Amino acid sequence: MNKYIFSIAVWMIGTMVAYGGPVDENQAKALASKYLINPVSMSESQTVAYSRGTKTVDPTLHLFNNQDGDGFVIIAADDRVGGVLGYSDRGRLDAANMPAPLIELLAGYSRAVEKVRVDSISVTPAYAKPPKAYVKPLISATWSQEYPYNYYTPRSSTSGKPTFTGCTITAAAQVLFAHRWPEKRPAGVILGEGAMAYDYYDWNNMLDDYSQGGYNQAQAQAVGVLMRDLGKLAQATYGVSGTRCDEGKVWNALQNYYNCTVRQLEKDLLPGGEFLQAIYNELSAGCPVFMTGGDHAFVYDGYDENGLVHVNWGWAGLDDGYFDINTAAVAAGGYGSDGCYYEKQLALFIHPNNGIIEPLSPKPVVLSINNNQALQFQVSEGMTVSSRIPAQLKGVGARNLAQDDNGAYTGQVGIGLFSEDGNCLHVFGKTGVLTWATYYNSYNFEYDWWGADLSEIDGPADGTYYLRPLGRRLLNNDENEWGNWTCMVNGNTVQMMVSGGKVTLIQSDDKPHLSLVGKPDVLEPAYAYSSQLAGIQLNISNLSRYQARGELQVELIGTGHLEGETYEVPNAYMMHMVAQRMTTTPWIVKFMTSYTGTTGNHELKAGKYRMKLRFNHNIETKTPAVYEIPVPDDFLLEVHPNNYYGRVTVTSVKLLDEKGNYAPSHHFNLSESPKVTLGISGYSKYITQNYYSTQMRYRLVNMKSGETAYTSKGYMVSIPRNNETNLTSSTSHTIDLTELAPGDYEIHVDIEREGEWLDRWNANTLRRKITLYNAVLPVNVEVTTFAAENLHDVASIASFGAPFDAIVPNGVKAWYVEQIQGDKVMLKALPEGHAIQAGSGVILTSPSMTGVFHMEKAPLSMPVASLTGNMLRACKDGNHVVTSQDHAYLIGSQNQKTSFCKVDVGSILDPYTAYLQHSSDAAVLQFCFVGDTTGIDRVEQDHKTKKPDGIYGLDGHQYSSASKPGLYIIKGEKRMVNKQRK
Repeated sequence: MNKYIFSIAVWMIGTMVAYGGPVDENQAKALASKYLINPVSMSESQTVAYSRGTKTVDPTLHLFNNQDGDGFVIIAADDRVGGVLGYSDRGRLDAANMPAPLIELLAGYSRAVEKVRVDSISVTPAYAKPPKAYVKPLISATWSQEYPYNYYTPRSSTSGKPTFTGCTITAAAQVLFAHRWPEKRPAGVILGEGAMAYDYYDWNNMLDDYSQGGYNQAQAQAVGVLMRDLGKLAQATYGVSGTRCDEGKVWNALQNYYNCTVRQLEKDLLPGGEFLQAIYNELSAGCPVFMTGGDHAFVYDGYDENGLVHVNWGWAGLDDGYFDINTAAVAAGGYGSDGCYYEKQLALFIHPNNGIIEPLSPKPVVLSINNNQALQFQVSEGMTVSSRIPAQLKGVGARNLAQDDNGAYTGQVGIGLFSEDGNCLHVFGKTGVLTWATYYNSYNFEYDWWGADLSEIDGPADGTYYLRPLGRRLLNNDENEWGNWTCMVNGNTVQMMVSGGKVTLIQSDDKPHLSLVGKPDVLEPAYAYSSQLAGIQLNISNLSRYQARGELQVELIGTGHLEGETYEVPNAYMMHMVAQRMTTTPWIVKFMTSYTGTTGNHELKAGKYRMKLRFNHNIETKTPAVYEIPVPDDFLLEVHPNNYYGRVTVTSVKLLDEKGNYAPSHHFNLSESPKVTLGISGYSKYITQNYYSTQMRYRLVNMKSGETAYTSKGYMVSIPRNNETNLTSSTSHTIDLTELAPGDYEIHVDIEREGEWLDRWNANTLRRKITLYNAVLPVNVEVTTFAAENLHDVASIASFGAPFDAIVPNGVKAWYVEQIQGDKVMLKALPEGHAIQAGSGVILTSPSMTGVFHMEKAPLSMPVASLTGNMLRACKDGNHVVTSQDHAYLIGSQNQKTSFCKVDVGSILDPYTAYLQHSSDAAVLQFCFVGDTTGIDRVEQDHKTKKPDGIYGLDGHQYSSASKPGLYIIKGEKRMVNKQRK
């Protein structure tokens, strides 16, 4: 039976998506159909012990058998765990006769889905725009901790020697320097001589680099006062061997004294990959990230096209460069640091309130588990429905306290019992009222006094349940008002099985559970007796809560004429591999095909080899162990002969926009009809000519299904020998991305050789990826207003391009334009009670002064105004560049009067604004509000006519009488008729 389980575990297709979420049964069935001719979901009557036995709102797994024979597929019900978790072309899934090892395997998959779902409160900021393709370093400074940075730091009271600024203070100062913020020194700082006497920061006198000398006293004092102020307000403890200051006090200083909004993120408490994505987004927004890791504070301030993050270490430029944040380390850190900066990484996102950077909105204060141990129970078997189960929960803290007005969290902790449909049935182990006064407060709940007493409830009945750590906040002590019980951030789920009154818990074994997702992908072929590096990508899934660090051990075993041959791959590039928690991590295995070691000479011969993988979990663990990672039997690594002619290496794929510039982002909004042009860099080796001429093509592979979604035509290319060359001009190919479905795609480059297409890349980087998405439309928009000039009864005015059917706010009128008479723009009011049509442009007015109009999405029940012939055009979700065909006019001021003013070609219009489209030579057009009292008065004054005697509706039609309730213009005045006239 073990062999049967092995065949399931290793046949897995990778799913690495940027944005995960639930997978319903129809989506799962479509994926299953790629492996089974006629997939059929397991019947609801077949209750499976590993998971939710009946069909529920949120299943953890989708299981399919082949209706026409053997074979089955296991698919995760959440993209964040994986798509196809396993499949086989032999056997069937039968809940009634499922062997225990298979139940255990499926239970692990099910728990993995539960784990990624339990963190229901997002702690990462939301960003309106996708990340850029790359961000050059945002910080120009290369500062350090000694003179002149410590110009004003206190001297030792014993030796009189100057003290260091401290790495924490230097990192925070460099972030502020990048923003040149604030202008004024905060309240509460020390005043003294030189720059200490100023009430402002002398940013212009601060240099990027002081390490070469040649600076004057003013320049030394300018940077010194910034460092000293930060140190005082963050309560640094100064010393001649090093200065200490924790990041929590820096957070408080930046928020309370430096007028910044701040958000904190901890890498080890987030699902793998989420932290790095947040870093990319933050840097794309122009904000360097303050970091702590190991025993040091530093700054992330950029990243390259391959996803490596640029680090400013705060040592005057020493070792600054691009790093994988999972293994960020240097050989010898400055000032006695140990160099292991990947440990316990914590980020502060810092946004100055300077009117340029968008402030970070506060997140709710919630309880979190500040370690990976989570909720544990002392026993797992031998219990009944009336047992008391001792429980343990350590390191419970409160998040986001610094952004909360109350400054503390007062509440309770408990253990929630959840049914299969996600309802909380009961809360066990309610603690007394506790208070978390700072981020550093934490509580431990121990086995000897805390637990879940099942006798508190009647039952539970036979079935599957889930136990989760919960917290709730005391909102009003005087009135005993409480918030709802909510799941803790970084909380976990423990499955509880009840059968015949007996209770069994399925708990994590606290070990990494690593498996290979899909087959190994050969990036750079292996050549016998070659100095050229071979490269293989492994997608390693880690379904546990624990990040796993250690050494990868690879053995190649010969087949065919090489039977009995083995090759221990040199581990020079595999000493520190990281499998991120609860996700799939791509590893690159790169190695030489010959080397000399302590056991002699070793070399790979031409032929085919099986691969054996072992993971030595020996870094950041108290229980080191070696785990085998199974590899599919049918994967064979082919080693080409040494005389293999015409080796091609593709070093990168360039992504260009329609103007030939580098694409600003590798995320493409399909609603914008995007196109992308591809080009490569690369070289050839082992040829006699200067160029290797062949055909090439591009392929886009859907990373979810593993299928090729797009293949370009093949065309001739000449690849230079030995030297990497940018070949974009000769390998340019444009793709209309609207032909593809939303999703994540990997770009492959195929080279033709002897009538066969061969996939070629390199051993140093992962393949280039792109993400296609449909933009999620907003449900509310804030429209900035202008102060109206000389418009009667109008104080605030704005244009609005509606991205959705929008409600006209109370006290605001919406207008559209059907005609223009000379230089008079005739604005017509929307009917009362009607919504603004999505995609339409309107003018909004209010008789009172206000800074913004809050526009909300209209309910489906509200009628939408038909704006046929409207001459106002909406700027929707992107910044619109005015062309000569737009004939655009915007709201402006001319001679102290609000008017429509002509816009220059090339001007950029903000999203969700509107412009008037009218072909005219006039520089200014006047407002005329048709149907409005003010508008009629103005038109009459302009044309020197009398007020009309008739009765008019707001739509301009004349009526014989105001016989129905509504708004009318009667003798030139607006009147509301509430009753029918008799």
